[in-house]
Amino acid sequence: MGIKNTKLGLLAQQVARKLHNTGCQVLNIKATSQVAMIEIAYPSTELKRDAVEINEQVNGLRRRAYAARLGGCVVHWHEEPEQTEFERTANMSALDYLAYRIVGIPA
Repeated sequence: MGIKNTKLGLLAQQVARKLHNTGCQVLNIKATSQVAMIEIAYPSTELKRDAVEINEQVNGLRRRAYAARLGGCVVHWHEEPEQTEFERTANMSALDYLAYRIVGIPA
């Protein structure tokens, strides 16, 4: 039985859709027996506000990671550079892109 067929897996998929709709890029979904962990890039402002900072050291390299709870799942990400305009607009329709260019924010 895969993660998709479990109650936890369905919950994780719902949270992943919500994250995607707020501009986050879902990279990976994993589930333990207790909680689903969703790895993302480009966290929203709300996630950043509610997150805890985690200092990691892997193979001698230090980096910051962040984690927050959302809908019963743990959402985590690593400190990364800001999203470029190309990445923000890559999946927009032509109308959404024109609205973005006029207003300066994603539709």
